[in-house]
Amino acid sequence: MIAAFGERLESIDKKLRILSQKYEIIRKENAMLMEENIQLKQTAGKHKTELEIVGKSLSETNKDLSQINANAHSNEDVKKKIDQYIKEIETCIELLENL
Repeated sequence: MIAAFGERLESIDKKLRILSQKYEIIRKENAMLMEENIQLKQTAGKHKTELEIVGKSLSETNKDLSQINANAHSNEDVKKKIDQYIKEIETCIELLENL
């Protein structure tokens, strides 16, 4: 009975050592993961800042493109007016030639 108790005690001791080793491995892994998490948060913060800068730049570019587009429409309107004037002048010239 004492031998069985000793074997049982030895088995529990062995399991405790294994458990202790596993705990130590998990503790170290947890510390590494926490450090990695901190680094990832810092990197995410940097990326967020960069995205804000790119967003502002994109917004400014969009404004510039809107102005260019408005100018293009304005130029088209001017060309149409000039074409109308040219047609009117040609009509006047034809009328004068027929006199």
